[in-house]
Amino acid sequence: MKLLTLGKTFFLFCAVGLLSNVYAIEAGTRKWTVDLDEYLEPSITISKDDIIYTTSFSKAFALNNEGAVLWTIELPFKRESQIALGNDGNLFYTGEGRLVSLTSNGSINWSFDIAVNKEYGKLSGPAVGPDNTLYVLDNTGTMYAISNRGALKWSKTLYQGEKRLDHGIKNTPTVTNNDTIYVTGADNRLYALTTEGQLKWAYYDESFPFAEMSSKPSVGRDGTIFLGFYGGSLHAIEPSGKTGGLIYRRNLVLGTQQSTQLLLAKTILFFIAPEKV
Repeated sequence: MKLLTLGKTFFLFCAVGLLSNVYAIEAGTRKWTVDLDEYLEPSITISKDDIIYTTSFSKAFALNNEGAVLWTIELPFKRESQIALGNDGNLFYTGEGRLVSLTSNGSINWSFDIAVNKEYGKLSGPAVGPDNTLYVLDNTGTMYAISNRGALKWSKTLYQGEKRLDHGIKNTPTVTNNDTIYVTGADNRLYALTTEGQLKWAYYDESFPFAEMSSKPSVGRDGTIFLGFYGGSLHAIEPSGKTGGLIYRRNLVLGTQQSTQLLLAKTILFFIAPEKV
């Protein structure tokens, strides 16, 4: 399930069985429902001109804010991450070892082949920087910065050895307005880099050695970084300094082994988990 907002309208994505619907809800009343006859997974975004984009593993869809389907296309490569919307209106996703760019009309711009073992795990989802640079982590611990024209700007190895990225959402980088990139590696560390590819620091909680990160980083207004962990633990991490530092740890949900999603709105932190807090 995924929730997005457009003005006073909420767009709720909900998968049921092998099919998925998109719902528009306003003031508690359903405005419309669209059944796209595909298993979509939570991959949906809304553009500045109110176009709703969503994807299945093999197709992409565009809807207007009244629920009319504008176009449907077959994806050139199987999608393995959530889609991201660029500042130029283009769409980006990763799949089959590639970063793929689509136009807002659904045609392919380009694809960038990242030389990884495609049989061993996935790429992270793409993150879009303020200048429309794309950032992707591969399953060997290397971060890539790729221009919005599909050219490599730089790459940086964060750790050595193949480690499975079996859930691309939680390893999707987060780019802040102060030109810092945060990304969780499959080695269970949080990395902070500049947008030029320089490593600022790496965070690892030695008192919590067997816990695995389950969310992508979310950053508060004061720069505090929030991370979810399997087992239902939430960590708040100090953004300054060479090593990063734990501010606090809270156990929110006990026993879950599923991924969590964190969302910050002003000073309130929201999270999605499969069990009651």
